[in-house]
Amino acid sequence: MTGNSGFELHNVSKRYGRQVVLSDISCTLPAGRHTALLGPSGCGKSTLLRLLAGLEPPDSGEVVQGGKLASTPEGMLIAPHKRGVGMVFQDLALWPNLSVLDNVRLGRSVSDARAREALAHCGIEPLAKRRPGELSGGEQQRAALARAIAAHPAFLFLDEPFAGLDWETKSALLEMISALARETGPTILLVSHDPAEVLALARYLIVLETGNIAEEGSIHDAINQPKTSAARHLRTYTLGLGRANPQEADQP
Repeated sequence: MTGNSGFELHNVSKRYGRQVVLSDISCTLPAGRHTALLGPSGCGKSTLLRLLAGLEPPDSGEVVQGGKLASTPEGMLIAPHKRGVGMVFQDLALWPNLSVLDNVRLGRSVSDARAREALAHCGIEPLAKRRPGELSGGEQQRAALARAIAAHPAFLFLDEPFAGLDWETKSALLEMISALARETGPTILLVSHDPAEVLALARYLIVLETGNIAEEGSIHDAINQPKTSAARHLRTYTLGLGRANPQEADQP
């Protein structure tokens, strides 16, 4: 791992065929600042996570981590497994033919002891020998999270990991991840359309629209002076909770 001093994007663009997904993006994602990536479907949120994690190179620009070049159009200078990133994908990406324990071990080639520690932290160690198809949706989410945290990453990337879960299960997972961030210190980068998730886990937001950064700043400022539909939705939700002071939302 290169350290935990954070990421920088310098004029990064990415396209798939003729479709421009990210266009000349520049931003900073420092360690310790839990951030939500917001915006409509297809605006580039998941692509941005993949570029930071080193799963894809940019078509132009630079990805920097810890003051060192991590990715350029020419390729990866810091390998994905050395970036200190744990990631929970939207589709969870669990191997159906492997046990829960083997899925966790496979994620970052961690030891059996560390994999079991992660399962215990996520409350599913008794399910270690089961396969993903034998688990409930919430248990599968916990297995994917255990895999992401088993190597004690500096950054935890969450790509809409709670989609389709009932509110009770989602609330329990949000509380668990929030506690994890306090206890072991991974910096959270969350992709979500749900304001409840954003308020539970993030203090800062970046809003993407049509491949560009449309708004960036603290959640407190965005709620008080929203500039985008995503921020206005967040404000409406917050005021609907009866919070007279929107700053109360800035308490993950």
